[in-house]
Amino acid sequence: MSSTKTITIRQGTREARHSFEGVHTVLELLQRSGFTVAAPCGGSGTCGKCLVRVIRGDAGEPSTMERRLLSEGRLAGGTRFACSLTPEANMEVEVPDWHGKTENKAALIASPLDNDPALVKRVMQLAPPSITDQRPDLERILAAGKVETSSLPLPALQELAATVRQEEYSVTLLLDRKKGRDEEWPASRLLAVEPGDTTDRFWGVAIDIGTTTVAAYLVDLNRAHTVDVYSELNRQAEFGADVVTRISYAQKNGVKPVQATIIGQINGMIAVLTERNKLSPAEVYLALVAGNTTMQHFFAGLDPAGIGVSPFIPVTTGALSFPAEDLGIRINRHGLAGMLPGISGYVGADVVAAIVASRMRERSEISLLIDIGTNGEIVLGNKEWLLACSTAAGPAFEGAQIRFGVGGIEGAVNTFGLNGNPTGTTIGSAAATGICGSGMLDIAAMLLKTGVIEATGRLLPAEELPDSVPSPVRERCATFEGSPAFMVVPAEETRDGEAIYLTEQDVRELQLAKAAIAAGVSTLLEDAQVPIEAVTSVYLAGGFGSYMNAESALAVGLLPAGAAGRIEVLGNAAGIGTVMSITSRTVAQECTRIAEHVRYIELSSSPAFQLAYIEQMTFGEV
Repeated sequence: MSSTKTITIRQGTREARHSFEGVHTVLELLQRSGFTVAAPCGGSGTCGKCLVRVIRGDAGEPSTMERRLLSEGRLAGGTRFACSLTPEANMEVEVPDWHGKTENKAALIASPLDNDPALVKRVMQLAPPSITDQRPDLERILAAGKVETSSLPLPALQELAATVRQEEYSVTLLLDRKKGRDEEWPASRLLAVEPGDTTDRFWGVAIDIGTTTVAAYLVDLNRAHTVDVYSELNRQAEFGADVVTRISYAQKNGVKPVQATIIGQINGMIAVLTERNKLSPAEVYLALVAGNTTMQHFFAGLDPAGIGVSPFIPVTTGALSFPAEDLGIRINRHGLAGMLPGISGYVGADVVAAIVASRMRERSEISLLIDIGTNGEIVLGNKEWLLACSTAAGPAFEGAQIRFGVGGIEGAVNTFGLNGNPTGTTIGSAAATGICGSGMLDIAAMLLKTGVIEATGRLLPAEELPDSVPSPVRERCATFEGSPAFMVVPAEETRDGEAIYLTEQDVRELQLAKAAIAAGVSTLLEDAQVPIEAVTSVYLAGGFGSYMNAESALAVGLLPAGAAGRIEVLGNAAGIGTVMSITSRTVAQECTRIAEHVRYIELSSSPAFQLAYIEQMTFGEV
């Protein structure tokens, strides 16, 4: 009989027993076992987000941090931090099934797309060999297909004899045209040969890997349009909320666990999309990825350590293409996995794709693109010039470092306002579980307008509130853990039966995050010697930027006051640009030109940014 000690883990409908030999915490076991739990601080025990519940066994005495951040009721019910919980034999642990319940971060793309993909299928009827035509099978195909390189991947070559004869020399060629000539069938590479006519089975998946959210678009490559989209929270959250924390994890534990997590998630998302549309993953021939530079390093299994320290050097920012099988991507075995090019260690391919989606490089007028998420990427310019920077807004907008903060999951307070009484909405209209970034922005804007928050960021205690504060707002002002706070949702309206607050420390975190974005915008405008009034369009993108209330963003100073009236929400611009690139080799080539054309400004060494950051820390007049 085995003496191996095991622990049972439950998440949603999934249940599994795992040995915990060599594992010190439940968080480590979850990471090794493929279960997903948010751990914004990377397991350092400071964020209080990696919550699990011990349903059998001894949860042990709560840590000091657990006592500070969890109520007596939750502690008594067995709730603990996974990073602090020591596994014991026969313990059973319940993990929140958070990743399957996300706000829809992406939408189908309705605008017309250029139908000129780099990857194409062409059907042809070959002349059969004869005693007077003894050309080998491959040479016969290459000549008929006008292919520049006389090669074929070995697996396809090994099957070629049977393939060409299966349908009496009727075959379909899978061709890569990225460097092709302008002929009827220009092709630089022959990737595969299939028997008969398979041209009707030709799909691609465009994937936006955000630090917080992953969105996948199913694209009909024959007709150049999206037919479905699916998004999930990025399961790499178990390794940290931001790229620096995840890089730190990879340095200690290797890149493979982080890569395996994102590859596994992408495979699952492809499976969902193909099953919903009655397709097989084998009918998908191209998976094209755009993400920030760190996310793309993890996707390809590249070491991101150089990005995490000055001078922030990645392995590569170029456009890359691999056999999908080499990365473990479960699509057609002859399919490709590609990555769009990035600009620098902290301005990645997702920004290049967003520039494409905004079309700002096609116009003479000056535009400003702000992609707001865990990192804030900002681009200023027109068809003549483009400036870009990245500013460490931190994960506050994504719910981390906020006392009751959560991502864009079901039950997150996502809008808030004063309509007689303070009231808000939650994602999915579910019982409240916490506050996401857009909700936090609305709450702060309302409290600024009513005088509960001062311009300095101080959240006033109830006894210091001015008489002008409306009674319904005044009644929500309270004390939480010894400091002033505002009760966002009463206990009776929350999922866990505990009130949800915005705390004074949360306001400080918001100040830091909004100051970073505002200072980045200010620095680019100053460098270009362009006043905000000269900017004709301000585009908002990113998982957070697409869902926030622009009026609230203006009220707290996240966006410059001069931008009012010229703000346009692009939605998931990175996803849109990636779809545009998967359907058009011209757009894909334009991505490379954009990446080479942009002038990147490093803010960490910019005195102008440091000065602007201090100036933008306050909220100003509302």
